[in-house]
Formats: sequence, structure tokens, C-alpha cells
Amino acid sequence: MRRKNKRNILAAAAVAALLCCGCSGQEPLSENTAGEEETCKIIDLTVNYMQNPIGIEQNPLFGWRMQAKCGQQQTAYRIVVAASQEKLAQEEYLWDSGRTESGSSVAVPYQGNNLLAGTGYVWKVFVWDEAGNMTESMETAAFETGLTDNDWGGASWIGIRAEQDTKEAAKEKTYYAIEYDVRLGRTRSGVVWGMDTNQYGDYFRCEFDTLGDTVSFSIVSLSNVDEIKRSSADLEEGLSEDFGEKVHHVRLEIKDTAVEASIDGKPVLHTELDQKKALGNLGFWTDRGAYYAYYDNLCVTDGDTGEVLLQEDFEEDTSGQKKNTLFSPYYFKVRDGWCEASSGFLLTPGVNEPAPMLRCLFEKKPDCCVTAARLYVSALGDYRIYLDGEEASGEYLAPGRSIYSKEVYYQTYDVTKLLADEQTQHVLGAALGHGRYDKANADWGEQIALQAKLVLQYDDHSTQCIVTDDTWQAYADGPIQNDDMFLGEFYDATREQTGWCERGFAADGWQQADVFSEYDALEKRASGVPAVSCIETRKPVAVSEPVSGVYVYDFGQNFNGNCELVFRDTEGKRGQTVTIRYAEALNDSRMSCRDDAVGTVWTQNLYTAKNTDYYVMSGAGEETYTPKLVCRGFRYVQISGVDEALPAEEVTGLVLSTKNKRTGYFTCSDEHINQLYESIYWTQLSNFLDVPTDCPQRDERFGWAGDAQVFARTAAYNAEVHNYLSKYVQMLIDGQCENGAFPEIAPSINMDSGANGWSDAGIILVWELYQQYGDQRLIEDNLQAMCRYMDYLVDTSENFVRRQHNYSDHNAVAGLEDEIANTAQCAYVAGLLSKMSADIGEKEIALTYEKVYNQYRAAWQENYINEDGSIDCWLQSAYTLGLAYGLYPEELAKKGAACLNNAVMANDYHLNTGYIGTQFLLPVLCRYGYVDTAYRILQQDTYPSWRNMLSYGQTTITEAWNTCYETGDGTYAVNGSMNHFGLGTVGQWLYSDVLGIKRDLDNPGYKHFYIEPQVGGGLTHVSGSYESVYGTIESGWRLEGGELVFTFVIPPNTTATVTLPDPQYQNMALAAGAYEYRIALNQ
Repeated sequence: MRRKNKRNILAAAAVAALLCCGCSGQEPLSENTAGEEETCKIIDLTVNYMQNPIGIEQNPLFGWRMQAKCGQQQTAYRIVVAASQEKLAQEEYLWDSGRTESGSSVAVPYQGNNLLAGTGYVWKVFVWDEAGNMTESMETAAFETGLTDNDWGGASWIGIRAEQDTKEAAKEKTYYAIEYDVRLGRTRSGVVWGMDTNQYGDYFRCEFDTLGDTVSFSIVSLSNVDEIKRSSADLEEGLSEDFGEKVHHVRLEIKDTAVEASIDGKPVLHTELDQKKALGNLGFWTDRGAYYAYYDNLCVTDGDTGEVLLQEDFEEDTSGQKKNTLFSPYYFKVRDGWCEASSGFLLTPGVNEPAPMLRCLFEKKPDCCVTAARLYVSALGDYRIYLDGEEASGEYLAPGRSIYSKEVYYQTYDVTKLLADEQTQHVLGAALGHGRYDKANADWGEQIALQAKLVLQYDDHSTQCIVTDDTWQAYADGPIQNDDMFLGEFYDATREQTGWCERGFAADGWQQADVFSEYDALEKRASGVPAVSCIETRKPVAVSEPVSGVYVYDFGQNFNGNCELVFRDTEGKRGQTVTIRYAEALNDSRMSCRDDAVGTVWTQNLYTAKNTDYYVMSGAGEETYTPKLVCRGFRYVQISGVDEALPAEEVTGLVLSTKNKRTGYFTCSDEHINQLYESIYWTQLSNFLDVPTDCPQRDERFGWAGDAQVFARTAAYNAEVHNYLSKYVQMLIDGQCENGAFPEIAPSINMDSGANGWSDAGIILVWELYQQYGDQRLIEDNLQAMCRYMDYLVDTSENFVRRQHNYSDHNAVAGLEDEIANTAQCAYVAGLLSKMSADIGEKEIALTYEKVYNQYRAAWQENYINEDGSIDCWLQSAYTLGLAYGLYPEELAKKGAACLNNAVMANDYHLNTGYIGTQFLLPVLCRYGYVDTAYRILQQDTYPSWRNMLSYGQTTITEAWNTCYETGDGTYAVNGSMNHFGLGTVGQWLYSDVLGIKRDLDNPGYKHFYIEPQVGGGLTHVSGSYESVYGTIESGWRLEGGELVFTFVIPPNTTATVTLPDPQYQNMALAAGAYEYRIALNQ
């Protein structure tokens, strides 16, 4: 631990006097001029880190800030809670903390009687300063509990029970033959059939694998992604020679469960399927990331009569345009009359799963006014909720993914204003999407469903409750014909039910909603986090037409979201289909991995995700389309199927992200660093949706725990993420295995667990949130789970060396041996657990894990550190982790730091670290005095570096240092995600070292902190701020004439220890106020 004050420059009283006088030269300068009167105010009252929250379930944690004169400090507080404003004014309190001697104004726990469910409360706080003056908060402060009693008023889970669709006769055949021509190259690809739920459910695949030394041919029965049965044959020598370079004809004869397969007229495999299944929908499949395969002359014939049932030759019409095919209107590529099958599926249409539409007509109590209305909503899948045609929330991805086998989240909405009119009848409506419940690499259940409860309170003190039940009406064939987070949304405006969630709608063709009683036992929990919302809109910065009739819009920024499109003059165009494709990059003339014409969208890095929406025009004249149940990461949108380009003003990008309040800002004189900072922030926005994801565009978008924990400190500087990441921590805890291991992904089904650096997030994130926000309850609530995980690590280590094969320093240029990284991580999390336990008074637990830390530390020293401080592998990550985690003996730490500096110099001042090491590399170098080295790494412009990463036009952080790389022949290639925050952890260093705003580990929440700016890099000015829970900390420095000018602001009720690059300004203990110091450059 660092000592807060090595040398007191000024006593606190003297500081306050000096500030109020206003000083110049090399002394601090206050914003306040002599004689100014400034009164104390109590502002920004919060409960559970939110202002006036509703629907909370956890016991309230109170917070507030002082707006006060220089140096003013809180010495005591008193919190009072009442049932109403009237009772608060009358001092009829439900809880009175009494005067409590404390300077804390963050995470103060409620300690009164149990609070009632679904009930509102008001509160205020009294604060005393060091002079004994008392100030009372004046702003309205309230909170409201959620359904803590789990009383949903008899609400049922409702929806439309999915049933097997009735297929057209040709697709019901169980005796048929499938024939096609194929050209493979080196890939893994095949034909699929028997599909009735897109790429989900049960189906069959005829597969070639040409990636190995021999050609493998297989018939596979699948259920979702799981193989049920595989029958394979390695093709004969003569057949497999140059197999992938030639055109081959394949014939499959299927009779019930029997399959006879032949290639080029030669029988190669006879097998039995796992079940008898109709032809259903069919198409092509290519493995994730595999090279393309090409198909032609697809033909399906009746096994009994030989009649052609389906046929496709992929030929263009006489005008050179693609004609309608079996796969229309779905997008695919045809090259010289061959269908190009890229990663994922291309299926014939007809596999539709329309988003269920649900509605309920209800009547308010006559002759009464609604004084309050609360709507509680949950879903298996995602929902959009409406009241009288108005969206009740505007949220996306609600209620957010969860570990559905254990719990599902719900939201609480204040809909009082929507029910304030004099109308008696009202309509509550909802549309249900699949979300990440039963699609997009998720298989939690088979039926999406909604549960809701609307509670109306009237001025006569009576209450009315409207709930989801079998009286609701449902519609099974609405305009959203398909929604899939990876594939996209298919919206058919000809199927719109105009006015369906409004009064006066004739619900012809609607049915009674189905009730899913099997879900009644599901536990529901308040979401407790800000909504995923549209936080910004963007207009295209450029429009192009790279291919006739194909229009590409560039938004100038990679982000997560959707597009709003306006179509005008659509009369006579009813049924016309518009294809809308989203991507991060364009096919560039210098790109070696182009997958289409230059200037069109490049989608190879999406793998099996398609990110394609389809809109079928209604012909209404003017139509507006915005996808409601999907989103994705993109910079470019490509539109085809329109008669002419949509004007740029009719195309709007909707930026979607969790509405976490921004708390950090940074700018400097180097525009490349500013670009890096903005790219980091946009990467955070793109990936902080319902859970922190690895990427927003491809077929993952998982809540990888390692990515989340390494980025947590950067994220917490950038935005208020306490509740957001606390919810994610709860997912890790809920996903803990019986052996104590935390999962590597949350939420997840049967995913791997126990990987250091990833599963360690169950401890590291609690620590980061505790330090950043001062919340001890996170430690108390999760202590036992963290102890179980630490015990698991010990049990799976050998003499305190953990040798399991894990991710190590993922995506490092130079890979670090697993056991070096693993053992360092074990020591790190043991030390954090010990410190957190001590801070909440659990001394015995603290001592236990302090011993564990020391045992791992001793093992790391013994196995990896040489007597001269060097490590045999000489990798930057090894030195960085050893120094960052305190694993070096005190007498060798400086030598270890010198070795790290030498390792960087030997790499020509380039880094070679990955996700784990990068976050600590520059801070460790600065800590040991190698500031110039840190800046040289930051400002490198050749590979590997941040500047090189962003030199290909990216506006977000990429997955790896070489996501874009030169191939050596004048072209470049792209491999991976262009929107990944794992290597964006340098953001924390911009705050902690360039600005110098550092937390004090002994005073969580920045009650006391350090300001230690590191000058370098040829920068002429730097400025920025961080809004802590106590107030906004500002810091900056600039070159002005022959002086370095340092300015900083210490918020009220905090103190700081300030160190500047001058011997006389070291470890200065300063109180709240605004300061300026000038240091002559010749000193």
C-alpha cells in the first residue's frame, strides 16, 4: 500500500487560508477570490448509485455530494426516510440514522425496518462540516421498491406456443433425391436439409472436409449445433487427388431414414439418419471461418416418380442481373453462375417464426384519476412494450439476457403520464423477439414468453391490477417474420396490423394467448441497470454506388445499433423487398481478402452472422423502417432493392448502448492520442449493451469475463458502470460451478470454467468496483463465492504453481507460458481477496488468503525470477505482471523494472503484450521511472502499436494488434473483429498517469486520491476530468512560455496528495479547491 503523506507541505488550515487568498507564481491558486461568500449545498442525492430510482430490490445505499467552499469537509451526517413528502415535512420518519460521525457520503446503507414491496419512499440528509455548520439537502430525493415479495398478482407467462408448421407438399416428402454440383477448394462445407426452424432445431448435413490430408465426406444428424450422429468416409485415393480443385456431382437418395450417397456416379456412403424427417427447407452451409465453397445445379426429385420438385441453376438473366431463385429474397453471391457459400447458412425461404404480438384491452376505474401507474415487465427473449400505441420505454434488448435456468430480469416503468387522459379504455401491447434466449448461440428454452403486471393507483387510494393471462389476444403472423441477433430481421410491412396496440382496433384473426405454466417457478430479479437505448443518432458522411443499384452509406464511425430508413413514393411498390446489409469495412482495392466488388461491404469477419435485414414495402406512399428486435456493430450499411439511392437525410444511424452516464474526458495536443482515446470510448459504447461483450458484430457477442475484467478500470473512468458491472458480477456468481470455478463467459450454458485471467473476474471485478465506487456491500454479498473460487485455484495448483492450459496473455504478440501467467493471476486474486476481507472486518479470512498470496508469490519467485531480477523468457508480460502484482522481492523490484525496460528497448520500443499484460505495462513503467519508455510505446506508429492498429481507418479498437496487417505484396488483410476493447486498456493510463488521477487503495471511492501527472511524449497540453462519486476531479498541464503549468480541481469533501515534477512539490497534502502551479522548465 502507498503511504498517503510522506511530507506535509502545508497543514490543512494553512491550505484553506492560502486558497482563499489567491496565490501566484509557484504556489496554488484558488478559483475563489478573497471575500467571496459560498454556502454549502447538498446535491446529487442517489440511492443505489441512481437518482430517484424505481423498482429497486436491494437494500438502499444512500449517496450525496457537497457543493461547498474551498476545503470544506463533511464530519457527520443524518439520513431520514419517510413514506411521503408530507410525512417527511412533518418529521414522521420510518428511519432516522441519527447524527453519525463520518466523512463518508457514498454507499451509506439503510438500516431501518423492512421496506414494503412496490412502495415509494422519500428521504433527505443533513450534513455537518468541520466548523459544526449543518446543511440540509433541499432537492427532492425518492426511491421506490420493486416486487421484492415476488407478488406478480397472478400474472402468467404468455405467448404463442410454437407448433410445427404445415409445409408445402414438396417439402413434406420423405423419399426424395438431392443432387448438386460443387467446387470446394480447401474448406468444410455442405448441403443441409430437413430444416424447419432456420439453423436451429433438428436437421441433416451432407459435408465435405478438404482441410486435412485426406478428403472426408460425412452425413451428419444435428440438433442446433450439437451432433447427434455422424457417418463418415475418407474418399478413395483416386477420388481425393486434387479433389478440391475440380467440379464434382453429388447425389443423395433419402428414403425415410436411409441415405445412399454417391460422388461423380460412384457410391461412397450408406448410412441411417437418426430420425425420419421431411425434406423441409434446404440450403448450403460452410463452417465458421472456412473458405468459400461454390454450388450449382441444385435439383430435388420425387423418389417415387422422379418428378422435379425443386431446381436452381443460379444463372443470371439476359440483363446480367440475378434472377429470382429458390433463395429469394435472401441475399447471396453468385459468381459466374455458381452460388458462393460463405460461413454460416443460406436457406430457402419459408422458415418463418414471426414475432408474437400480444394485446390487452382494459378499462380504468371510472370517476377516478390515476395518481401513479407502474408497469413491471419480464420476458424469455426480448420485448417491446406499448401503451395506447406509445412505447412505454423505448428500450432495446429488454429485459436483457440472464442465466435463464436460474432467473430472469424484469424492468419497472413509470407510465403515469400515458394514462393521464380522460379515456377509460386503454390497450397494453407487446411484441416478442428471440433475443439471446433460443437463438444466436443460445439454447435456454423452446418458447419465448412475456410476463407483465400493470398497477394503477387512484386518487381515492384504491388500486387496480392488470396482468398477463389467457384473456390477452395474440397474433402469430405479424410484420416481423424473423428476428435473429446474428442473422437480422425480416420485416414485411404488408403484414402490419395497423393500430393493433391502440383503442378501436378490430382484432380479426387474433387468437387467445397461450399460457406457459411450466415457467411459473422461474425466479425474477429487478434488472437494476440503465436501459439499452438510442443514445445518439448519426447521419452518413458519404454515399456511394459501387455496383449498379447497390448503395453504400458510410457513417464515419463504427458503432452498435441500427438504421432508420425512410422510403418515399412507394405507391405501386407493394411487396418490393429491400435488402439492408451491415458491416465494419468495405472491400478495398488493396485488400487481399476481398469478398465482393470494391466499395461494397466486406463481411468475411462476421463468420456465420449475416447482419442483414429485409424490408418488404407496403406501398403506403411513405414508410419508415427501424429494426426493433436486433442490433449489430457496423460503420457501413449497404442498401439494395430500391429504385434509386435513398437521400442521406433519409438514412439515420441509431447508436445503441447501455445508458451509463459518462464520467471521464481526455484531450491533448497529439491528435493520434485523441483518436486512440475516442476509439476506446466508442469501443466501450459498442460493447456495453445488456452484458459487456467481446465484440458487437460477429457470431459471438458473448460476455467474456477476461475482456470485462481487464477493461473494467478504463470503463469505470469513462462512465458510471457500478450497477452495470455489478449485475455482470452477479451473473458470474450465479454461474459458479460446484467445484468453485467461475465461468469464463457470463451468462453461458455449459461453458468452460476456471481459466485464470477470465474466471478471475469474479474477484477482480468486485475489487475494481469497490475501489472505484466505495461499495463494501459487493464484498460482503460475494465473499463466500470468492473464497470458494480461491480454494478451487489452490486445489488445482501444484505446490502453488498452476499449470493448466488457459488463455495466458491472450492475443499477445509474444505468447507467455501458461503457468507463468496463471500463477501470477492466482497470487493477484488471493491478494485482492485478502485486502477486501480485511476492509470489511473479516480478519481471519484476510489472514488465510494473505498466506495463500504469499505462497503463490514465493512459488513465482522460486520458479521464474533469477537472482539478477531477470526472467528467462524475457517477455514484457512476465515482468509486467510480476511488478504489477507485487511478486518481486522488494530488493529485486527495481532490477525487474530495469529488465522490463530493456525488454521494451530490445523490441525497438514496441510492446508485445496481450489482454492481461497491456493494462499494466505503461503504469508499471511509469511507477519505476521509465516515463519516456511508456510514451514511446504509446506513440509508436509501426506494428505492433495502437497507432498502427488505427492506421487502416478504424474508429474502434481491434481484436488483435494484427487484425489488419500488411501481406508483403502491397496488399493488406483483415482477420478478426474491428470492435474489441481487450487492447483498449491503455485508457486507464491516460487517466491515471497522463492526467495523473490515481485512486488511493486505502480510501476507496476517491475520498482521498493522488494527482501525479507524468509529463512526456512531446505533448504541449493535456486536460481531462473524472467524475468520481464524491465529485469531479480535474487535471491538466500545458507548456506556456518557459513554464509548465499544472491545474487541477479537488472536489469538496475529498483530499488529495499531489506530486509534480519538481522536488519542492512532492507529496503535498491538499484539501478541496482549484489549484494552479507553475514550474520553470530550467529547474
